[in-house]
Amino acid sequence: MSRFCLFIPVVFGFWASAVGAESSERPPNIFIAISDDVSFPHAGAYGSRMVHTPAFDRTAASGALFRNAFCAAPGCSPSRAALLTGRHIWMIEEAGTHASYFQTKYRTFPEVLGDAGYFCGSTGKAWGPGNFKKNGRTENPAGRTYGGRGGYVAGFKKFLDARPENQPFCFWFGSHDAHRGFTKDAGINAGKKLADAEVPAFLPDAPEIRSDLLDYAFEIDRFDRDCDTMLKMLQEHGELENTLVIITSDNGMAFPRAKRRNCHAPFLSTRDRAGRNNSQCNTIQLRGCFPGRPPSMPSRAARRRSCFGA
Repeated sequence: MSRFCLFIPVVFGFWASAVGAESSERPPNIFIAISDDVSFPHAGAYGSRMVHTPAFDRTAASGALFRNAFCAAPGCSPSRAALLTGRHIWMIEEAGTHASYFQTKYRTFPEVLGDAGYFCGSTGKAWGPGNFKKNGRTENPAGRTYGGRGGYVAGFKKFLDARPENQPFCFWFGSHDAHRGFTKDAGINAGKKLADAEVPAFLPDAPEIRSDLLDYAFEIDRFDRDCDTMLKMLQEHGELENTLVIITSDNGMAFPRAKRRNCHAPFLSTRDRAGRNNSQCNTIQLRGCFPGRPPSMPSRAARRRSCFGA
């Protein structure tokens, strides 16, 4: 049993199940909510007390809560590109680097789902930062953008209103929470106490650090409230029971020794309870994503040659 799981195989395992299902029933919808720069274990379901995440916790209780989930890269663009393509970052050229390009030859799961009859869209921070139009794309690799006045929730409402009746959908909600910069003292002004802050061992335990962590926690709470509103919208539309819900983050929190060195992230899904509360989880086979065997990890020497030349 593997001691960790990657976002890529988990998502694509569910994707392959949805696309390849031989059933008269309508395929499941897919709702992905991805926060920005949030580290494990900062959700109530993991025992964190400096955050208030009822939507995450409630969803985790009815699904699979992963404790050893790792993103593919410690930066926004490459991590999201890996998640979207099901490929390691060294396999997708510019898309595997930060704030670059995304070649059309690397198809994303929303594009494949669209070909299979899904209605796909996104709001907020999808793939980025970067210039997806440079190589001929007309839409963000995560799906057509729905936004405007009213923020993320309004974007989701526009998407639901535009979706043809009874068509399965895939929606990507990309929040900018909890990316810096934080609003100073937002956490304290919201009622959080300095004593509530959970200071990791690699940071100095000082009032300024505690206050900064509470500002970070405030944004996690806000992300969770947006998730809660969108999940309730799905319930009102009668779609929640037939929707795979994934809530996660792209990389670690924006603190010293955290973002770039921490790829351990919160992760949950709702279509399989097998991994719930388990400290270990298997990777799900990449069915349908690659011809033949899924790609394996190259040796350290091969990776060095790829990055630095022979």
